[in-house]
Amino acid sequence: MTKPPKLKPSTFIVLIGGPGKFAPCDREHDETWTNYIVPIQVATKADQLDLSPGETLQWWVYAPAYRERWEDDTTVVKDPKLDKGRNLIDSRQKAINKVKSSGATDYLDRIRNMAATMKASFKALESPDDFWKELNALPENSVSRLWYIGHASSDGLMLKLIHDGSCRPAANTSDMILVEDIAKNAGTVSKKMKTKGKPSKFYGCFTEKFAEQWNTVFGTAAEGAIAKIDFGVTDRPSKIPQLLPRLEQSKPDTGWTRLPAK
Repeated sequence: MTKPPKLKPSTFIVLIGGPGKFAPCDREHDETWTNYIVPIQVATKADQLDLSPGETLQWWVYAPAYRERWEDDTTVVKDPKLDKGRNLIDSRQKAINKVKSSGATDYLDRIRNMAATMKASFKALESPDDFWKELNALPENSVSRLWYIGHASSDGLMLKLIHDGSCRPAANTSDMILVEDIAKNAGTVSKKMKTKGKPSKFYGCFTEKFAEQWNTVFGTAAEGAIAKIDFGVTDRPSKIPQLLPRLEQSKPDTGWTRLPAK
């Protein structure tokens, strides 16, 4: 009896950006540290990732963002001079307590434990350069797809949020994977991608340009948003049962764009 062909293993990477410090002047972003963890957690639990036979899941998490948020939260909740309502002291304290009661030491450790329950391997990235280094370290033709969940702009993926003097969301270039970085790393990374794999998806505001460049350089199917994504739909009632399509349609002008493989 002929044995079926052995499946070649493939890797599905979910790159998870983070919040940075909470800004009381910007209540639209990051009222909770779990903004970008919950969507992939929910989608995985609900079997919405459509994993193929032999496809393994990896969470690549931008560690500096979560370390900074933990340090900020644990410091702020101890300051009696701060306005409790404006600074969300009670909810931030509850988040800290929940992490500690789970047995984790901080937010990053909690994410590591979450990944384990999702049967996903965990990798902490310390810089945008680590993203490219880790991709380069993978076997050729092994990456089935890559998803990103986090802050973004038309310039690229904002792995850690800061705010400018007018309290507008921003990111340091040192905490970004820029659109222009894709072509710069194409020489080695292109060999890692399965061109006939499932779409790479970039769940962040204004990620259409990033998706277009990913599609152009690597030839893989890619998806992204023309305008803003509202991650608040994660917790709100919706007529759209699956979370990821809900994010893709979270605003009337989100403009989720799908680019086929070349």
